[in-house]
Amino acid sequence: MKIINSIAQHINGRVAILLLSIVALLIGTVASSIGTQAATSSSISANAFIAARCQTTDLVGHRGASAPNVKNNTIPAFKLAVQSGVKVIEFDIHKTKKEKGTSQWVVYHDKTIKGRAISKTTYSKLKKLEPSLITYRQAMAYLSTVKTVRVFAEIKPSKISKASARYIGRVVNEYKMRPRVEIHSFHKGVLTKFRKYNSGFRIGFIMNKVKYSPSTIRKFANSVVINKSLIYGGKVSVSGMKSQRLAVYAYTPNNSTEWTKLINYGVSGVITDYGKAYKSWCAGIQPKPVTPPPVVTPPVEPQAPVDPVPAEPEDPTEPTDPVVPNPA
Repeated sequence: MKIINSIAQHINGRVAILLLSIVALLIGTVASSIGTQAATSSSISANAFIAARCQTTDLVGHRGASAPNVKNNTIPAFKLAVQSGVKVIEFDIHKTKKEKGTSQWVVYHDKTIKGRAISKTTYSKLKKLEPSLITYRQAMAYLSTVKTVRVFAEIKPSKISKASARYIGRVVNEYKMRPRVEIHSFHKGVLTKFRKYNSGFRIGFIMNKVKYSPSTIRKFANSVVINKSLIYGGKVSVSGMKSQRLAVYAYTPNNSTEWTKLINYGVSGVITDYGKAYKSWCAGIQPKPVTPPPVVTPPVEPQAPVDPVPAEPEDPTEPTDPVVPNPA
């Protein structure tokens, strides 16, 4: 009898272990399924967020646009940017050496053109070195005709005179561009002087290193243009800047990985060399429209044809046979 009880207990123990193992397996499977569903849902939500935000994030054409056989910071580069669908065109300006008492502000990124310092060379000589070189006024004249875009004009020199500050503002006003233009610079002093002699302009501060707090920047600027590495490295908080009512633009992301990261950070706009590629990427990640299945209409039973000629009615006036009296 003891041996039988021992065997029964052993069997019951193994059954219990087996049942517990099955239950644990089921719980693990369900948990894994829930986790997979949650991860999938999270991924879908993230993708939907990027798809929506890439359309509303400002697309800024860096120096207009970059493409084979198109020099940036030129009218062709601006035209290409417009055709690509950018919302803002960014360009840079330098002041030339005086010639017959007059200097020019020209559109160019670097300080030198083919080894000649722009600030120490006359416009006529620079134009010979670089025939595609345009003046600041020519840039504004063209962009004033393109009503669909705004403009970021970056003043490159670290100092400007009172006359230069007034001239830069005056050209904008002559072409009635002030509502669509922001004046940018790396240098607080330049922006402060420009604002002193020109009222009603939006101002943008460019930063490749941390110099001022968001609250300090807000005292002299409306927007901030940040080197993307400062955002990636956590040295600058996009949300902190936006909390001070500063628009935040990042330069210069040039591929979808960077665009996605910066949109996730919540930037107001991206300044890129490849506006056309950005537009194609953004269009490509939009959710595909769902086509509803066709509505199947049940067949209609055919009706019996109706005889168009009605039956002839009986004539109530038709005479009846006369009654013949029975002869007596």
